[in-house]
Amino acid sequence: MNKSGDEHGPPDSSAEPISREPIFVITDQVAHTGIGVYASSLYHLLSSAFPGMRVVSLNPLVGEAFPDSFALSALRKVSSRWLIPLVREANEQLLRSTLPRDARAHLCGVSYRLSSYFDSSVSTIHDFYPRVPSIGNLARPKVIGRDLASLLIYIRIPREVQRCKSIIVPTREVQSSLMSRASIRSQVIHHWIETSRFHPRIKNDSRIRLGLPDPRTLLLSVGGGTSNKNLGLLEQIARLLPQGFTLVKVGEPLAVPPPRVLNLHRLNRELYPLVFNACDVYVHTSSVEGFGRPLIEALGSRLPILARRTLVTEELLGDSAILLEPTATARDWVGSVRTLENPGTRREILDRAEIQARLFSEERARDLYTELYIDAFGL
Repeated sequence: MNKSGDEHGPPDSSAEPISREPIFVITDQVAHTGIGVYASSLYHLLSSAFPGMRVVSLNPLVGEAFPDSFALSALRKVSSRWLIPLVREANEQLLRSTLPRDARAHLCGVSYRLSSYFDSSVSTIHDFYPRVPSIGNLARPKVIGRDLASLLIYIRIPREVQRCKSIIVPTREVQSSLMSRASIRSQVIHHWIETSRFHPRIKNDSRIRLGLPDPRTLLLSVGGGTSNKNLGLLEQIARLLPQGFTLVKVGEPLAVPPPRVLNLHRLNRELYPLVFNACDVYVHTSSVEGFGRPLIEALGSRLPILARRTLVTEELLGDSAILLEPTATARDWVGSVRTLENPGTRREILDRAEIQARLFSEERARDLYTELYIDAFGL
């Protein structure tokens, strides 16, 4: 509980700031993507201790603004994701001409070659594995494009991060991958649950706010359109759901018509947490993740989780979720959904989740990032 006495209130901001020196959190992601959400959450986590902190967005797409962002004049924008590579270099050059070399920079999902410009920089690397485009996604050209972009980043990372003062990763799996594949040392700082946003609420109230159907049983899945998200499996699960069940998809839409699927696309910062309270089960089909932030958002919201068993889901969830083997079929997933209709099973999972959620405290993350900033930036 914070000092205001509100269990779900914002972190205490009455403490004396540690440093007022400017720190720039730089990203080229949009605010609603996983890394964009991380950059925004990092600002909310640390801005009381470091009031000079600002988010700098190089994102060339029009989208939701970051909190207290540092505006770059003449930032180039495009209307199509396919044009992003053409304008990325121009926006990076604009950044170089705007911020001095001695600026303190935290690179998050941006070209890590910027570390060669700044005298003092740290980087967060969210995943490190080769995402090779698959012919199985020929019908999803956007997925292939995103996988190609990710593969290029994977190839460039070892060379580009060499000048960073420190490298942060969100899981031991990413840490191990960086070391074994590229001999890069890193520090694990798990993501944290923003308790002011992700906490239990009354289900029906949340459904009314979001315009979701009641009394249907709602499954939730949050994620983009990359191949590792296994959208094909998610669509199979949706098609096999029994009558009275609906899959609510936030992010990349699924090609399954209502009432099997409700595509919500994007939700703003205020409404997004409510979708975890409005639903009955969280479904995570990803075959590989560097973290998977919605998993801890579900933990904080006390929403039972079904997830594919991977090294990352085992690290994050332990025994607080139902983990399905990679060989599990869509029918197996639907069967596990039905298992959670048993009140005893559901209560047992939620009790374990409440304990697991304590591992992702804001206080612990704030302490670790504060120590890292003081050391890396000489504050």
